[in-house]
Amino acid sequence: MSTWRFLAVTGATVAACTAPLATTTAAAAPAATRIVTTMYFGNTVVTEDGGYMLSQVLCPRGTVVTGGGFRIEGVGFLVENSTPFNAVDGGPAVGWSADGVEPPGNGRTALTVVVMCAS
Repeated sequence: MSTWRFLAVTGATVAACTAPLATTTAAAAPAATRIVTTMYFGNTVVTEDGGYMLSQVLCPRGTVVTGGGFRIEGVGFLVENSTPFNAVDGGPAVGWSADGVEPPGNGRTALTVVVMCAS
C-alpha cells in the first residue's frame, strides 16, 4: 500500500497572493505577481525489518517552503513528525522532514519526503 500525505504551511505565501478587493481601471491595476510552485522529492529511506526512519529534502536557494508531505510504501509505519524545518532556530523553513517508526515484523517499508517550494 502506498499513500501520499501533504500539508500546506506558510501564511506569508497566502498573504503575498492576496489582492485588495477594490475596483481599479486597467491602467491603474497592480502588476500581477506570478508564483511558481515546484515539488522536490527526497531520497527514499528503506527498512526491511522495522526501526526508526527519517527523510528530509531542501528547497533550492531563493525559494520558499509552501508545504510538504510524505509517502509510505508498506504497512504499520507510525509517523511521528511531518513538518517544515529550518537551518537556524527561529529562521525561515528551508525544507521538509518526516520521521517515524516501523515496528519489527511488518516487512519492507519505504519512506519518501516531498517539499513544495515557491519562487
